[in-house]
This record gives sequence, structure tokens and C-alpha cells, in this order.
Amino acid sequence: MAIDQIAKIGLSSLPVIYYFENLFSVEVFRIDTPIIPESRKSLRVVNTGIANSVTAKFYWSHSFTSEWFESGSIDVGLGEEKVLNVPSNSFYYSKFVIYNNTDKVAYVTANLV
Repeated sequence: MAIDQIAKIGLSSLPVIYYFENLFSVEVFRIDTPIIPESRKSLRVVNTGIANSVTAKFYWSHSFTSEWFESGSIDVGLGEEKVLNVPSNSFYYSKFVIYNNTDKVAYVTANLV
């Protein structure tokens, strides 16, 4: 099941494990609601190794542009668990992206809370 399908069918509270070795970043959850803006849940991120640090960022957009605007980020160290809280605004489009800050393999678990 694709990651975007997980978010769209309501399974987004289930943890999803991401493995990325040669990737700089991975888009973990994206929600597009072009008719009525909605509020979003926060993202729980667990860095289980081997990378010393990953960064999770929240981006939003609207129907009048193709640009994405960063609106919050957290750095998650090796063995840490953190929550990236989103603004209380309603959004048409939003996504979370996790960046591997090292040249090592990253194992990350993420879910919406």
C-alpha cells in the first residue's frame, strides 16, 4: 500500500517504518483537500538508527500556487522520539518530509498523532 493511500484512507495513525540509504529525503504523509481546508495531525518520528540525525519538516500549500511553504521542523537524534506539531490553521495541501542528515542508513518510524 502506498504511503499516500495510508494517509487518505484513515490508517495514518499506524506507524510506518521508512528505510532510506542513498536518499536525501522521503515524503512520508501528504494530504490534498482542494475543496475545504482541514486541520492536520502532528507527526511522531522515531529515529532507530543508524543515522545520527534526521530532520522532519511540515510543508503547506494552497490552490493558488504550486509552491510549498515550510512551517515547522524538528531534528531527531539517534534513539530519540519526537513530535512535530503543526500549526492550528486549516490547510488545503500539506506534507511531511523526513531528511537524512548523514551519509549513513536511516531507519525511521513515523505516524500521525
